[in-house]
Amino acid sequence: MADYTPFTNFYIPRLKANEEGLTQLKLSQRGIDDEAAESLTVALKTNTNIQRIILEEPLVGDKALDSFCRLFRENATVEVFELSGDNCVSDAGVRELTNCLLVNGSLTNVLVGSQSASREALDELQLICSWNREPPALKDVLVSLSRRIEGNNPSCRVNLSEVLPSGAHFPYTLQSARLLSGLLKTDTAVTELDLSHNFQGDEAADILTRALADHPVLELRMNGNQITDRGAQAMAHNLVRNTTLTTLSLHDNVIGDAGADAFIELAKVNPTISHIVVDNNRLRFGLQHSHHRTQSELQPAACRSRA
Repeated sequence: MADYTPFTNFYIPRLKANEEGLTQLKLSQRGIDDEAAESLTVALKTNTNIQRIILEEPLVGDKALDSFCRLFRENATVEVFELSGDNCVSDAGVRELTNCLLVNGSLTNVLVGSQSASREALDELQLICSWNREPPALKDVLVSLSRRIEGNNPSCRVNLSEVLPSGAHFPYTLQSARLLSGLLKTDTAVTELDLSHNFQGDEAADILTRALADHPVLELRMNGNQITDRGAQAMAHNLVRNTTLTTLSLHDNVIGDAGADAFIELAKVNPTISHIVVDNNRLRFGLQHSHHRTQSELQPAACRSRA
């Protein structure tokens, strides 16, 4: 049996001392056993300098990984954890690390090499890890929705416009939109969704409303997201078959006549929608639509503008 005492005697005192300048723990082809893993994580428990833990070919299993999971549930400084090689980590071990990431906010890059774990478990690990690369407010929503899906909880309201980081505008990317839309496709409990001043542009609007095509959402607000005619047309197309949406608020965007026309057509074929708000967009005053109804006449048909 290998003796890991030399390297543990070298690293562990430095880790316990929180040695300044020691930000990476990298052990290449040394191998560590369960006892060594436990000793390392105990030493790291109060360490606030280590940001990267890279273990190359450690050949460990679930017990050693469990030691790191216990560490990561409390540690807020490690950003990278790599466990490369053909380890003996099972699906259960990978899922324990995945669950750990739901409460850990610092790990943004995780790699687990395993000859025993399934591709499904490893892919789920990478998906949840990607949540940590998003703003904390969105991660909180993603975690909440994922838990609601598992627990079959009652309806809820999601309002990201209330938790914008200080001074931030459009903090979310297209990847953010894809992550949120992925959960919305399976979570049928969200009845109110406010994404105002968060997801910028037409493509994000398209991605998010595609996820709502068959979703029982009642109210959707995407105010101030710089949506143009192109995005408005995509949204109207995506929401044609939604049978629950009653309110769609899009004020303070850059929607013009073509976008307004698309929403009027949507209101014709989807009578459930009773309010489509497009205040402060780029509609022409006295706008005449293809079916010859003025802006003031559009209000009963669901589309309103004061621009």
